[in-house]
Amino acid sequence: MKSISKLLSTLFYIGYLPRFHASIASIIGFSVYQFLFERTGNLTYLFLLYFIPLLIGLIAVYYFIQTSDSSHDPKEVVLDEFFAAALIPFFLSSYLLGGIVALFLFRVIDITKPGFLKKIDGMNSWIAIFLDDFAAVGIAIFIIKSVQLLFS
Repeated sequence: MKSISKLLSTLFYIGYLPRFHASIASIIGFSVYQFLFERTGNLTYLFLLYFIPLLIGLIAVYYFIQTSDSSHDPKEVVLDEFFAAALIPFFLSSYLLGGIVALFLFRVIDITKPGFLKKIDGMNSWIAIFLDDFAAVGIAIFIIKSVQLLFS
């Protein structure tokens, strides 16, 4: 079980790359769900394809954190970036350029962790690993949606 949780938490060991591991995981998450959305267009189906793996991923990360010597948010855990970036196509699927810009904004916000994101990141809880990324992607999507409304 430990090796499976490590495999999933690190997104098939991408988390062990020396540089850009979180950004690579984000690009993969965005790309996979953008592709799925363009192919199916069925939100119910995509909802299941998102939340079932997310639940499995949450369990994997929880187990990985519990069985490792790492800190509360080990850098090799990149599944949180994958699932956060995968939310972008759900809100911006018809606007690919906006999705790409949102992905870039998400990474900038996630790296800089402004305001309350730093507090979430500092929480000593395994769930905070995901919360700060979901909040960061939510901010990025909100910015892109606001710009869309402003210019439409």
